[in-house]
Amino acid sequence: MSSSHGVTEESKKYIAEAYKEGSYPEKTATFYDSWVKDDTYDQHLNQNIYHGPKIAAQAVADFFPSSKRGDVRILDVAAGTGFVAEHLRNLGFEHIDALDPSEGMLEKAREKRLYDNYICAFLDRNKLPLLEDTYDCAVSSGGMGEGHIPYNSLDQLIRVVKPGGLVCIVMREEYLNHSQYKDLLEPHMSRLEKEGYWHLVSRDVVENYCLDLNGLVYNYKVMPNGIKRDQIAFLSQAVTMSTSLEVTEESKKYMAEAYREGGVPEKTATFYTSWVKDDNYDQEADLRFKANSQEREEGGCHLFKRKLHLNPDIYHGPKIAAQSVEDYFPSSKHADIYILDVAAGTGYVAEHLKNLGFKHIDALDPSEGMLEKARQKRLYNHYICAFLESNNKLPILEDTYDCAVISGGMGEGHIPYNSLDQLIRVVKPGGLVCIVMREAFVNCSQYKDLLEPHMSLLEKKGLWQMVSRTVVEKYVLQHNGVVYKFKVLSR
Repeated sequence: MSSSHGVTEESKKYIAEAYKEGSYPEKTATFYDSWVKDDTYDQHLNQNIYHGPKIAAQAVADFFPSSKRGDVRILDVAAGTGFVAEHLRNLGFEHIDALDPSEGMLEKAREKRLYDNYICAFLDRNKLPLLEDTYDCAVSSGGMGEGHIPYNSLDQLIRVVKPGGLVCIVMREEYLNHSQYKDLLEPHMSRLEKEGYWHLVSRDVVENYCLDLNGLVYNYKVMPNGIKRDQIAFLSQAVTMSTSLEVTEESKKYMAEAYREGGVPEKTATFYTSWVKDDNYDQEADLRFKANSQEREEGGCHLFKRKLHLNPDIYHGPKIAAQSVEDYFPSSKHADIYILDVAAGTGYVAEHLKNLGFKHIDALDPSEGMLEKARQKRLYNHYICAFLESNNKLPILEDTYDCAVISGGMGEGHIPYNSLDQLIRVVKPGGLVCIVMREAFVNCSQYKDLLEPHMSLLEKKGLWQMVSRTVVEKYVLQHNGVVYKFKVLSR
């Protein structure tokens, strides 16, 4: 091969293959996996060949004042091995997440420690596993082209970027006339602007984007009336309420419906979304969280209490789960532990974990309504809207967390027994998987003669080792619970 600073025939061959006409995203992601596996990707696209990442990073820097860059949250779309992030960090940006459908690319990026989070997912017309208004900026360099990002998936970027934020797209100019985008991409961009979802800040042609070919830089400012869901807001005023926290018949009715025999996860997620939308799932927790420190010191919080469906006097599972996690990790290490709260709901477990000194907690839940409510409490670093199931891989890289914890996620119509393998994949060797559930559910139709045998099978395979299985009283209502603790083993 000639000098790494020059354009080689091999570089051209790989780039041509990556953007091959007639390709499609799944095939392209597989190609990138093989390309990066050869350890030649970064060589073929060195900085003297591919200027797009530097151009993109500079476009982002021009949008945000230098004094604010340390607080800006960025989603790097089609992140690859981190070219854009390298330049962004040099320009003072600190909070960057990677989105890419190629696990191989993300693994290579992870070695460089450029990103806070690594999200393995396609940007297509399906909803990204990200809540709206998560980022201040979404940037893409090299993600547009044949077999890459569909033109009509840009709506997703508007959804996850806050109003006033930036969507920056950098691509090869000639791709506008390729079959995937010709008479489609720019008309779609214009339609989104006409409908008030974003506003074009600039459209610039730049030289030497890649292989001496021109590039295009689109900068769009997201507008307040973008593609958003209805917001679930805090109640604006405190109302004098009863301090009684007894179990109501309504509480029992909702809980019975949530774990109804024959339920399926999709239906259950829809039910939870409607439950939380009624503002009675955990309203006490929301209002208590809203009270400021002075109100708490003065005992003002008791004014916000009401009869709730899942108040702390009814549902002890989250406290039990958090205590189990605390017992596993030395207190001196709590602040450095990364935790995935599975079936996170509105954040009960996280509240207890935060009180015990844990700081890095992500939420995983299939109910957008639940996650929106949790987000209002600002308990989590990231919010991942996805099902935990056996057939679909979570949009999370392996060995991301030190701990995965579940309270309330096991039961009819909830987490399938054979999806626990996914938790082993995302928890580091030596880490903890903690499952807290109602003891009676071990014998429900979804788990009877399946759940515990599957747990044992995973242990026999050497994937994890049981630390303890403990029955606890008053998990929820007057029902006993069971706490499973497993140590993940080297794979």
